[in-house]
Amino acid sequence: MARIAKKPIELPSGVKVKTEGQKVTVEGPKGSLSHEMMAGIKVESQGQQLLVSISGNEKTLGPAHGLTRALIKNMVSGVSGGFERKLEIQGVG
Repeated sequence: MARIAKKPIELPSGVKVKTEGQKVTVEGPKGSLSHEMMAGIKVESQGQQLLVSISGNEKTLGPAHGLTRALIKNMVSGVSGGFERKLEIQGVG
C-alpha cells in the first residue's frame, strides 16, 4: 500500500464533508462536489482532518485507496480555492 494514502487530508475553514454510505460530498465557498467510492473504502472525519482507510486486505483495494484519497484531496482544494491557470508569456528575442 502506498504511503500517500495513509496521510490525513487537512480541511480548511469553511469546508464541510458529508459521507452517506459510499458517497462523499464536499461543500465549500466555491461550490459542492461529490464522489462515489468503491466498496471497502471508508472515510472518517477527525476534527479538521479526513482519514481514508480500507477494510480488509484485498489486492484490488490498494490502488483504489490512494486514488480515492487523491480525488477527495482535489475535491477539497477545488471547493476552497477553485481552479486557477497561470500563463507565462515569453517574447521572441
